[in-house]
Amino acid sequence: MKETNCNFLVKGKNVVGTICLPDGNTKAPVVLLIHGFTGNRHESVSKSAPKGKFSLLASKLSDVGIASLRIDMRGSGQSDGSLEDITAFTELEDAIAACEYLKQSELVDGNKISVLGLSFGGLVATALCAKDRKIKSLVLWNPAVNMMEVMLTIAGIAPVMHACKDEHRIYEFDIWNAKRKLCGEFFTSLCKMSAHASIAKYKGPMLLQVGLNDRVVWPEPAQAQGIISCHEGEHELQTVNAGHDFTNNGSDEPLLSVIEKTVSFLKEKAF
Repeated sequence: MKETNCNFLVKGKNVVGTICLPDGNTKAPVVLLIHGFTGNRHESVSKSAPKGKFSLLASKLSDVGIASLRIDMRGSGQSDGSLEDITAFTELEDAIAACEYLKQSELVDGNKISVLGLSFGGLVATALCAKDRKIKSLVLWNPAVNMMEVMLTIAGIAPVMHACKDEHRIYEFDIWNAKRKLCGEFFTSLCKMSAHASIAKYKGPMLLQVGLNDRVVWPEPAQAQGIISCHEGEHELQTVNAGHDFTNNGSDEPLLSVIEKTVSFLKEKAF
């Protein structure tokens, strides 16, 4: 396995990523990994994933001959921009640009691109697949298909309703024990991006993996079943007894089960 950092521009701003390549000289199929709200390209750490869940997944994918690209969306991690600049559609722009980067890359097989989205990244991933019908396969980890409801829960109904009145203003919220600034347009954009409408346009294979104890995206598996009802292609649903980060009372067993299933699915569908 070889990992190298890379970057590309989106509307003049630098997007930073890490590309992970399996051993060998053959151009491998590749998976784009899209992180969640306030996350980064490595995603959250745990006992089994001290460098981040996406870092661990990238390593496991490389073991079966699959490359991956994980990126910091603009306003996150090491990429340019700030959180207050993001909307659902800026996230989609970054995902589209990442796919174009992979299609032009000499390091991977740009004709065999799959996508995995976590939480908010799951919403973005469905929109990407609606735009690019050539995506080989789609994996959704606890996808925030109800992202507006998620924000109402974590940011508060009254503050979010107030922010929706002026898309151009910046507002401050208490989210996950931190002060975070977001623009009004971020919230209204969530109403304009429908995971259900997007997935109805995507006919490729899809794997949904959700935690039954998720307190961010809930209730599960009902949310996942709603997405499945709109998808006309091949699909699978895996449920685990875990929360939003796929851990259960400090145990990584559900996470490792999810990663194992993801790798198995992509080994079959990404090529």
